[in-house]
Amino acid sequence: MKKFALTMLAVMAAVAVLAVQPADAKKVQQDPSMALIDMPMNDEIQQVNSVSKSANKETQRLSNKLADATRVMVKKNWKTIYIKAVPTGDKSAVRFYYTDKNGQVYNGQVIRNTGLSKGKYMAGSMRQTEALQELVNHLQRTGQEVPSSIDIIITQGGYRSKTIFNYDEDTSNLAAYQQQYEQQNFPIMK
Repeated sequence: MKKFALTMLAVMAAVAVLAVQPADAKKVQQDPSMALIDMPMNDEIQQVNSVSKSANKETQRLSNKLADATRVMVKKNWKTIYIKAVPTGDKSAVRFYYTDKNGQVYNGQVIRNTGLSKGKYMAGSMRQTEALQELVNHLQRTGQEVPSSIDIIITQGGYRSKTIFNYDEDTSNLAAYQQQYEQQNFPIMK
């Protein structure tokens, strides 16, 4: 009798395990703060026509690396991060701005902002510069024109990132260029 009861319990347990539908697994949602950044398709990154698919993939990977280095510095309560990278030789610079859930824009270079993770800021700044240099080296190695600036937009709500390579901008006076960019895009910024 005990053997029969144990066998019945084992059969019932097996039926219960097999009865779980694959649809049940789809109901589990990933934590938005842990989601990977969805990088852009090839057509969103302007390329020279003769560039191979593998070169385009590497361009995307290196753009993603720059975005990730920036994303780490901002705490969880952000809505959108705007990265402005200017690869002009020795004066290469990466600046970023972010909006909170209320739409307030913050300057990522002002370290006293409460939205920044101060412990990760210094390491993140170094990783930004390294990622930008890697991207520039890759573009040069594959015979592509190095853009005058790179815009990367990361939206937490839509898990969408967009990368735009800008060409033929006058970045010779980097401070004036950055100031003009901020005034045009973020006139009210903390």
